[in-house]
Amino acid sequence: MLLLSPIAAAFAGAAFIVGLCFTVFPLLNPMKWYWRTLVLGTAALLSWRYTTWRFSETLAPLDWTADALFSWGFAVLEALTVLSSTIAFFILSRVKDRTAEADQYSEWWLPGEAPHVDVFITTYNEPSEVLERTIVGATEIRYPRLRIFVLDDGARNWVRQLCELHEIGYLARANKEHAKAGNINPCTSRARSRSRTASLCCCT
Repeated sequence: MLLLSPIAAAFAGAAFIVGLCFTVFPLLNPMKWYWRTLVLGTAALLSWRYTTWRFSETLAPLDWTADALFSWGFAVLEALTVLSSTIAFFILSRVKDRTAEADQYSEWWLPGEAPHVDVFITTYNEPSEVLERTIVGATEIRYPRLRIFVLDDGARNWVRQLCELHEIGYLARANKEHAKAGNINPCTSRARSRSRTASLCCCT
């Protein structure tokens, strides 16, 4: 850093992190808890280092002036954001691979017949790229008697066409009462009438 100009030094840290993202991070196995802890722990440490700098170097003297109130107010909001992120990092650092358990019970209904399972994807104003990713994820579920329905509370024609493209069901209702719960209830009744033994799973 000593050999760099002030402007270059300001961007050197960011350039280093970007370089790690393209060179080192893709080589790490995200299913290993220690790699996740290392990466997320480093992010949390740097965030708190920034927060310490904010409170020690950048704030106006604590007083009832407008400068102090705005300065400390924004700093407290930043600190709360860092705290929230740290809690999220802690949760995301834990990994439990249940692949073996899922494979063991993947055909739990045998020797009987698999029950029907319906997956309902509720939507109102999500863009197509978000909705389509959800649909693709649902269609990848490995189950022999699965039906997927999009419950469109926006009654959009392109959503119907998207469902036809992926060969899944499309249901819409005439009114918009009771928000998402009101979207689910009448549509599940319509789907259930087609199969009395259906189990219901809601995906949002």
